[in-house]
Amino acid sequence: MYRKTLFTLTSIVLVTSILGACTKEPSPPETKSNLRLTPEGLGTLNKTSNFDADTIKSALPSYTVKKETTSAEGETYDIFRAYWQDSPVVEIDADISQQKIGRIEILSDRIPGPKDVKVGIAYSATPGQEKLDCLPGEEGSTGKVICRFEENASILYVYQPLNWEGPYHKLPPQEVLTKAKLDSLLWVAR
Repeated sequence: MYRKTLFTLTSIVLVTSILGACTKEPSPPETKSNLRLTPEGLGTLNKTSNFDADTIKSALPSYTVKKETTSAEGETYDIFRAYWQDSPVVEIDADISQQKIGRIEILSDRIPGPKDVKVGIAYSATPGQEKLDCLPGEEGSTGKVICRFEENASILYVYQPLNWEGPYHKLPPQEVLTKAKLDSLLWVAR
């Protein structure tokens, strides 16, 4: 009896090991996003989209979406942040009514903008950069350079100059600006 039980257990372990070795490896995590920031918005998210968890989660199914609270100029308000493996990728704010989406900020190179521009690209490598209209950042964007293309006025390109100490109320010199890195892409409902 003992031999039969031992033989059966050994057989089960052996078969389980063989089957386990033959099973398909889990697929690697998604490495690219199918989303793209356009003058209309991000995927299905746009100025007519509701500012609520269900709408945002359904538009960003590959991401972990969290409702968070932030503050600016002494006011607190709700935002949604989408994360990929604990790194923030997208931040979404409501419009003035707090009912619809008013602002979408791309914080990662996972999601491209027009002409495949991605966060981290140098100003000088931005396609068409000679047509960018730029201003120095103010308030929360002090020290940064805010640019836009006339044809995509709803998308702002936020560059962070490297090794530049200001004055921040003026644009940095061209040699500094050309090396500035794209810090984020900001879509604003129009």
